[in-house]
Amino acid sequence: MSLMKRLVVSIATGGLLLGALASPAAAHPVTVEQMHISNFGSGGINTQMWLSQEDHPGTVKITLKKKNAAGDWVNVATKTATYQVGWGYTYTFNPVRGQTRCKAKGVFTRANHPRLSATSDVIDC
Repeated sequence: MSLMKRLVVSIATGGLLLGALASPAAAHPVTVEQMHISNFGSGGINTQMWLSQEDHPGTVKITLKKKNAAGDWVNVATKTATYQVGWGYTYTFNPVRGQTRCKAKGVFTRANHPRLSATSDVIDC
C-alpha cells in the first residue's frame, strides 16, 4: 500500500472514530424536565431533578441554598444525587435551622453532553 493510501485510510478512520464519539449525545438530547424541593420538617429538605432520559449516565449535583439575614442567597451544601426509579435524581439535605427560605439548584454533567442546570421554586425551610 502506498504512503498516500495509508494516509487517506488513517484520516478516514480517525474521522469515523471522532464522529462516533461525538454523535451519541447528538442522537439523544437530554433536557431537564423538572427541579423540585420539599420540606420534610425534621426529615430534612428533599430535592429531586428529573431528566428527559431516565437514569441517564452522568452526574447530578444538587446545591441547597438559603436566604441569609442580609437577603443574599448562600450555599448550604452541595451533594451528588442518586437516581431512584420514580423519583428522579434525588438527595435529602439535613434540616435548615431558623426561619428562612430555601431553593435548590441541580446540575447535570456528562462527557459529550451540554451542561444542564435548573433551579427549583423557593420554599419555607
